[in-house]
Amino acid sequence: MNSPGVLSLRTGCISFCVTLCLLPKPIKLLMHTTGIMHHPAHIVLFSLITACFCWTETGVRKRLAIVTVMTALGSGIEVSQMMISHGHLELVDIIDDALGSALGYAVVWVLSRSGPLHRELRPIG
Repeated sequence: MNSPGVLSLRTGCISFCVTLCLLPKPIKLLMHTTGIMHHPAHIVLFSLITACFCWTETGVRKRLAIVTVMTALGSGIEVSQMMISHGHLELVDIIDDALGSALGYAVVWVLSRSGPLHRELRPIG
């Protein structure tokens, strides 16, 4: 079962991600969200959020559904950015989001099955 704290953490993570992604370009430039760190930031952000979501679930199907939803969220954000800024759709960002989501799932999968960590780090819920 998910506690209210876990649910608010999830909501906060998603809200932060969406807000950061939909900021106007001049603000993004001030925050250095473009350039060399742009693609690694997508991967890290989506892997961390996906790992947080997957850690509270035990079933493989639920975790894979989370990866799918996170990838769809990343795609939706990219389409929204294109519509807001009248720019082009950045397919590479969608791929980065999907890679990050898969990486987050993989990290949780490995940690939940590996030796001593398996006993110490159990999914919440």
